[in-house]
Amino acid sequence: SMLVTRAVKAYYDGALGSRGARLLEDYADRPGHRGISGAGYGFDRELAAQVMAAGFQIGVHAIGDAGNREVLDFIQTSPSHAQGRHRIEHAQVIAPSDMPRLAALGVIASMEPPHAVEDKMWAEERLGPQRIGGAYAWRTLRQNGARLTFNADNPGSDHSIFYGLHAAVTRRDKQLQPP
Repeated sequence: SMLVTRAVKAYYDGALGSRGARLLEDYADRPGHRGISGAGYGFDRELAAQVMAAGFQIGVHAIGDAGNREVLDFIQTSPSHAQGRHRIEHAQVIAPSDMPRLAALGVIASMEPPHAVEDKMWAEERLGPQRIGGAYAWRTLRQNGARLTFNADNPGSDHSIFYGLHAAVTRRDKQLQPP
């Protein structure tokens, strides 16, 4: 009676740094490559749908704009999508046209502000100057009505809440960069 499980995590795509996040267009620094997602990354649509139908909240790891769109499509088409506080874990790169969908579907963007400052040296190189505008876009997501939660992505980042809040507010790292 002291342990209650309400959520299940699933993985839809990989990380942006390793070029595993699924993108709508090629990686700017690797033409012909768009990452990997869905069943190719181990996502089991049928099992995820059963989890949702059983009343569990689902948190789906999705980083790339294609990965996020495909997860939103999956949640939208699930008969039980309105029965929980479903999340997209990371929601790191989202196409502008998909940003209002999170609010419309009631999907929470579970984001890690430290990633914005830790990835700053290479993220634009991966995404290009246009697509970077849809990355780490928590203010734009909020303006579109999305619900957000911030976390530290342990062990991938420093777990200090103060560092996370600092990164969210200032967009600067621990060395106070960029100026």
